[in-house]
Amino acid sequence: MMLHHSKTFIPVDYLVEAIVLISQLHESVGQTYNMVPEMGEQPVREMTEMFRMFEKTSQVSLEELPYEEWLNRLQVENDDDPLRPLLPMFEEKVYDGRCQWEMYENMPISDTENLRQYLQDVPELATCPFLDQDIFKKFLSSLGLA
Repeated sequence: MMLHHSKTFIPVDYLVEAIVLISQLHESVGQTYNMVPEMGEQPVREMTEMFRMFEKTSQVSLEELPYEEWLNRLQVENDDDPLRPLLPMFEEKVYDGRCQWEMYENMPISDTENLRQYLQDVPELATCPFLDQDIFKKFLSSLGLA
């Protein structure tokens, strides 16, 4: 796992409701909005927790691997792996000896002040819901996997 990557899951329902609400406010015109929670507000191990929820919900056993070992296995194993087409994103060095995926490490995240300002009076939208078992089951159900 690459610990300095921000991979936050944001429910589409939350995004749509927040965007619609903000778009209806005259005073929001010309402003920018970061819909992704700031790093300090994000769960530290959200990807790990997501995979644990997937295991529990789907009854599929997963193995946690260091990033380099996972990449090596993907490179040498089954050509039918659905992630195989993504290999260039992990392999090809595009800048300073780093691949595209590695370029997103330690990316700056804009603050969410404008978003908070306009959503503070709407309790259900005031904070972005984090991925939990209920949201995850709903997601898997939409894919026909739960």
